[in-house]
Amino acid sequence: VAPGNTHTVTLPEGRWRYWFADESTLEGPMTFSRDYPLDEYPVYVREGAILPMQISRDYTGLGDASWSDLLTFAIYPGADHAFEHVDPADQSVMTLQIETTDELRVSVEGQVRPYLLRIFLAARPTTATFNGSAIEPAHWNYDAATHRLIIRNPEGSAGHYVIK
Repeated sequence: VAPGNTHTVTLPEGRWRYWFADESTLEGPMTFSRDYPLDEYPVYVREGAILPMQISRDYTGLGDASWSDLLTFAIYPGADHAFEHVDPADQSVMTLQIETTDELRVSVEGQVRPYLLRIFLAARPTTATFNGSAIEPAHWNYDAATHRLIIRNPEGSAGHYVIK
């Protein structure tokens, strides 16, 4: 913590997105200084990241109150990655894995609970399947303004998504 709005950021190797304006990327390694508004912080997310979130209110701009019963995973494709979520209540493990080639593959395995995938995609996908079948329109939508594909799985089903 220091007075002023200027912060120095060091990013390790990889491709990074600024949390509050993630349309463009920065290539690490690099160190830079810049001014940040008082309501923002120097938070950067590496491509390939899978971030667990519990969203229950609208004011964050990340989701809305209808997501409160779903464990949300913010996914930033671009690099293959796996993530294990350990539920603090019962220590059960839910594993997510992403693979990016000409299509995006997301696998969800383990002790799965109801979840929502909030995936950064530059453009609307042409197809989205779960375990080989088209995802029902009521369970997914693409928000062009935020570049987010939202997939709801209120049943908490394990399986494999393919997004093209």
